[in-house]
Amino acid sequence: MSQDLYINNADSLKSLCSKLAQGDWITLDTEFLRERTYRPQLCLVQLGNADTIACVDPQAIDDLSPLYELLADSSVVKVLHAASQDLEIFYQDMGTVPSPIFDTQIAASLLGHGEQVGYGKLVEMVCKTQLDKSQSRTDWSRRPLSEKQISYAADDVRYLRDVYHQLCSELAELGRTDWLKADFDAMTQAQKYEPDMENVWKRVKQHNRLKGVQLAVLKKLAQWREEKAVEKDKPRKWMASDDLLIDLSRTLPSTVDELSTLRSVDAKFVQHRGTFMLHLIAEAKQTPKEQWPVIKKFDKLSPGQDALVDYLWAAAKLKANEHQISLASLTTRKEVERLVSGDENVAVMKSWRHVLLGETLKRLIDGLILLKPLNGALILKEQE
Repeated sequence: MSQDLYINNADSLKSLCSKLAQGDWITLDTEFLRERTYRPQLCLVQLGNADTIACVDPQAIDDLSPLYELLADSSVVKVLHAASQDLEIFYQDMGTVPSPIFDTQIAASLLGHGEQVGYGKLVEMVCKTQLDKSQSRTDWSRRPLSEKQISYAADDVRYLRDVYHQLCSELAELGRTDWLKADFDAMTQAQKYEPDMENVWKRVKQHNRLKGVQLAVLKKLAQWREEKAVEKDKPRKWMASDDLLIDLSRTLPSTVDELSTLRSVDAKFVQHRGTFMLHLIAEAKQTPKEQWPVIKKFDKLSPGQDALVDYLWAAAKLKANEHQISLASLTTRKEVERLVSGDENVAVMKSWRHVLLGETLKRLIDGLILLKPLNGALILKEQE
């Protein structure tokens, strides 16, 4: 029977982590806030193993090094669901990414339980239990936490244990235990959680409506916004909205009067940052043409290529059904279009997706196998 613990002092944390380090896996989750900050603010850490469930309060403990040592222990698998944001938090605080990991959302996708399936749905499927959702809007930074809040948080790792074991069993049964290693390893690469200043402009909504020097200006403005958000630890939209960056990049104002006519600009912004923004725009406009960002666009497919995409898409549906996995988990039509265009740097040509589908698509393109009708349906058949 699980024993739930609330850990709010250094000695208890050290004892807990020492105990958890003796096993070969732990379940892990966090509660955090980031509505008012650039970096997610860690409010609670939930940990579990076969016989212990614990909620660690980082606001009450100055020294979290025993926890960080556990998370960095390469002999202990960290089991999470939809792990990216949790890993980002720990990378921010630890300086390294917890490793190795097992992401139950990714594993569920490989096993045909749907693309980006939610934790609650997995728990319902495996544990026949519906999770309490009453605390989903909790402000986890406030103290004290109630017993109900702690129990709610603990459930995020309590049922994760059974989900983990069930998914591991299904993977083993299908011979897919090692297929996800590349996916999991990719999630533990530090660069994934570092701000990519060279490409932050690609995160600005409607950036694809700009071209030429407008993109050079957007890149400059987006980098400034990101750096300012990091410096002040505030959401990037508090520094400047996407609409503002797009308007500035599109119209390229050179005077305060021109800047003031934009609907996305208010008087306060003009007063405090207007001159500086005009300076950034002028500087970006001097960027040599060969250094302007380029939005890669693929040529429109010919009618014959479009028909080939339909042909490959039909095969993808067959393979998805054969392996009892959602088609969306394997590939997208856009990926198949890129493949037909000659671009093999797509997810379906890598890792387990290549094993299940990518190799088949390539062999179809090369004419080594065919789709043929049989008894009112399509089958894949080796070329004779």
